[in-house]
Amino acid sequence: MKVLSQSDWDRYFLVLAKLTALRRSEDPSTKVGAVIALENRVITTGYNRFAPGVLRTPERVHNRDMKYRVTIHGEMDAILKVGASLLNHTLYTWPFLCCSRCAAMVIHAGFVRVVAPKPTNDLAERWGEDMVLARQQFSEARVRCEELDFER
Repeated sequence: MKVLSQSDWDRYFLVLAKLTALRRSEDPSTKVGAVIALENRVITTGYNRFAPGVLRTPERVHNRDMKYRVTIHGEMDAILKVGASLLNHTLYTWPFLCCSRCAAMVIHAGFVRVVAPKPTNDLAERWGEDMVLARQQFSEARVRCEELDFER
C-alpha cells in the first residue's frame, strides 16, 4: 500500500473541495467549496449558500452585491457545521483562497494552515485585492497559507 505524501493529501482535499463546490454550491457564478481536515481526515465540508429558511429569490441570486451580503461563504459554512475547536486544523478552499472576512474567522477559529489553488487570472482580477488582505492577515497571525499550482 502506497503511503501518501502531504502534497498528495493536499491535492486530494482540494479535489474534494472542488467537488463540493461544483455539486453543492448555490451560487451560479462563483462556486466555492471548503474542506476542514485534521491529520489527513475529513472533519467536514462546506459550500456557499443561503442560510436555512432564507429565501433564494432571483433578486438575491443575480445581484452580486446583495448575494455577497446574504450568502454564507463555504469556509463559514464548514466552520459553523463543526461546532467545536478547530485548533491545529487545516482548511482547504476551492476555487481560490478565502476572502479577507473569512480569513479573520479562520484565524479566530484556530486553524494553523490554509491550502488553496492559485487563482486563475479571471478570479485574481475579481478577488485579487481581497486575497492580498487575506494573505496579509494569515501572515500576521502566523497561519501557513499555501497556494498550489493545480490543474483545473
